Amino acid sequence: MAKLGHYTDLGNADRLLLQDFEKEELTFKKRDLVRREGEPTRSLFVVKRGWFFGHSMLPSGKRQVHRVFLPGDFIGTHEIVCAEATYDISAASDGVLCPFDKSGLKVVFTRSPRLTALLYSIEALDQVTQDDRLRAVSRMDAAGRLAHFFLQMFSRLRISGEQVGRSIRLEMSQELIGDTLGLTGIHVNRTLKQLSDEGLIELSAGVLTLTDEAGLKALCDFDDMHYRIDTSWFPDT
Repeated sequence: MAKLGHYTDLGNADRLLLQDFEKEELTFKKRDLVRREGEPTRSLFVVKRGWFFGHSMLPSGKRQVHRVFLPGDFIGTHEIVCAEATYDISAASDGVLCPFDKSGLKVVFTRSPRLTALLYSIEALDQVTQDDRLRAVSRMDAAGRLAHFFLQMFSRLRISGEQVGRSIRLEMSQELIGDTLGLTGIHVNRTLKQLSDEGLIELSAGVLTLTDEAGLKALCDFDDMHYRIDTSWFPDT
């Protein structure tokens, strides 16, 4: 709810509608499988705590990470038109998900045009940032990819209600980051050292600190798309 409230004022009626999405909680341990590719997509999820990721296995046997889900994110809305899940979902850390039947969205759509517009905008923003990540993966070197990934994670966490300054706990292994960015774990390790040696980041005991955020932004031409969205077209109620 904090993430949605970052973009627009939520009235009491909207808050009550959103609370219905968080009535049930499921607890997961790191590496737990939440769902498998091909399973029916009757349920969506809200990430209440922890990091999760969507992934699939390529014919080569390598893993590809499609999406990383952080607190406040919805899981499954981008594939709501699909009868079956298009990839696996697993826990990158210990965490909590709130499942709800996707038919529950009908109540929001019929009762709150403004909240409907916000949910649509969040999903559109997710697609735009996915395109931006594709640009980074396909056109940048390893340092640029990591810089872009870290900045995007910080940007997303800062609007989620998490207490984020210059440091976060990085809940992904180097191998998992590599599968997200199309790099080997060894290449990720070397690039992390490079960024550290250049004074751009510090990584110690799983805590990532952006010591030169401006330098990282210059390295990958980062545009923070998450902090503000255009709500001028939203219905008044």
